[in-house]
Amino acid sequence: MTPSNRRNLLVILLTFVTLTASLSLLANSGRNPQSGQCVFDPATSKCAVQGGGFCTAGNGAGNCAMGENACWCYLPNYNLSVSPFAPPSQYVGKSSTSTVTVTPAPGATGFLGDVNLSVSCPSSAWICTLPAKVTLTSSAPLSSTLTAIPPSSSTCDQTYTITVTGHDASPSAGPTNGPQSATLKVRCDYNVGPDWGGGSIALLTFLSLLALWTAWGVFRGKRTIPR
Repeated sequence: MTPSNRRNLLVILLTFVTLTASLSLLANSGRNPQSGQCVFDPATSKCAVQGGGFCTAGNGAGNCAMGENACWCYLPNYNLSVSPFAPPSQYVGKSSTSTVTVTPAPGATGFLGDVNLSVSCPSSAWICTLPAKVTLTSSAPLSSTLTAIPPSSSTCDQTYTITVTGHDASPSAGPTNGPQSATLKVRCDYNVGPDWGGGSIALLTFLSLLALWTAWGVFRGKRTIPR
């Protein structure tokens, strides 16, 4: 075989392999019953929905992505958890924190992408802060810190509920296990601990000494014998 023929044969073989791989990928894209609208685009080497938009799977909608050598429809399959607040009870105007964790569902149906987080406080007077979103890029969970500060208008010794939920970029909203909540008890009793600060402790010490001095003066007055 001449060198020219060998080159032509090599080109033919490479072309055949490329076409076979593309056809196999296109066939596999329909293998998953939840990815009927996801197809492989050889021009971009990416999975996408024919005509654009979101893919559908059962009663949900999601995004197309490559998985196990096929195009899959990734639904918003992720769980949300909210840890107990630390400290579990707090004075008005002071902060307490909780950890919000987003965990993708295991397997090929787990969601990958942005999860927008939102927090619902007991009232608009509360200060609640939480990062706007987390981006899931693998099966590893991601955590964010939720901070809550009760206002002075709170009812003393009452327990309040703070709720967190998530929304992905597709029309399907909410985590698989639904919105999650944590409670925080508001304290209004007087705190003589370190939270008062050095100035308040010094004032308390001064008042204590003043009370002792007054009591000692009264005691000495009673013991004075008139002449």
